[in-house]
Amino acid sequence: MKTKVTILKIAIVVVLLLQSMFLFAQTGFNKDEELFVSAWVDPTFDDKGFQFGADITKEMEWFFLSASMSTYPELEDGYVDLVFTPGLAFNFFENQNFTLYGGGRVGAILRGGDPYGILGMSFRLQVKIWKELYAGIMLWVEHRSDQEDNAYGDSDGYQPGIIFKGPLTQENGAGFITFKIN
Repeated sequence: MKTKVTILKIAIVVVLLLQSMFLFAQTGFNKDEELFVSAWVDPTFDDKGFQFGADITKEMEWFFLSASMSTYPELEDGYVDLVFTPGLAFNFFENQNFTLYGGGRVGAILRGGDPYGILGMSFRLQVKIWKELYAGIMLWVEHRSDQEDNAYGDSDGYQPGIIFKGPLTQENGAGFITFKIN
């Protein structure tokens, strides 16, 4: 029985490696520098509210830099964050119709007039819809120091994430619209 499980695990790893080799063989880097402006919304079903945000992203050959700001007006004491995200950008099929971004997130949260730190990672898939218009999804996870002060209530009310269960870690996802401006 153990041999069958080991063979199955090896087969799964080989298939995943072959798929990723095929995927990256079809990717390319952007040959031009481009600037994008995005607006996004993160529906938070637990609080029946929305986190709204905007960002500006500079995409270079294989690297991107993004600066964003978001607000969540339904939270007690208000919420505003300022985040900087550097990372890698891959264009699938050597065109700019599908782009995958992945990188780190670092920034600050302002709640009730007090600053708190953010540190995490972000993934974003952007799809060209028409001319200079793009849409996509973005997923991020971050360690947020505002949760150390029970900013969201006591630990009994904490809702753990799907993947990360720690009380200081927050998972988020959002849909966005992007305009290429150069």
